[in-house]
Amino acid sequence: MPMLPRLSPRIFLAILVLGAYSQIVQAILIREGLVVFYGNEVSLGVFFASWLFWVALGSISVLWLRESRFVRQPLPALRLLLLLLPLLLLAQVLALRAVRLLLDVSSAEFVPLGELFLALFLITLPSSLVLGIAFPVGCRALEQAARSGRAEAVGEVARLYVADALGALSGGVLFTFVLVQWFGPAGAVGLLT
Repeated sequence: MPMLPRLSPRIFLAILVLGAYSQIVQAILIREGLVVFYGNEVSLGVFFASWLFWVALGSISVLWLRESRFVRQPLPALRLLLLLLPLLLLAQVLALRAVRLLLDVSSAEFVPLGELFLALFLITLPSSLVLGIAFPVGCRALEQAARSGRAEAVGEVARLYVADALGALSGGVLFTFVLVQWFGPAGAVGLLT
């Protein structure tokens, strides 16, 4: 069986970083959410439901926008998305920390469920939507590379999934054993931005 050409190093690295970043962002936002909502397990369910909804919507939006310049030129788009993520994380952490103030809920009260649902649904939107867009854009970049004869698309997209999974694994390990231990949540956000 012939060896497949290797994945473009730039795309591989971008997706590896996206996988790690998405894992770290999830962990930071979950920790912040548990503090704001006093460890309420419902907030975890709402967080993950919202996160997955926005990631799916981001992926689907690439199909809707497939004829746009943004999707037709995927490498600059991927660069832009990578640069946008740290700013979004900072805004999301600030929004989570201000949610009680914005909703006028005192520190002695639980946030009402309806407001909790709305707050988490909106706060998870930025990063998860961008991450949902980024992976299909990376696949599109591989598709273009395959057309130019530099890669075989099917095998390369499989490697892209592996890069994302390795990134998520390394991000989880990095967050758990390095960022939180040495820098704390605020320091981790500072390093990521």
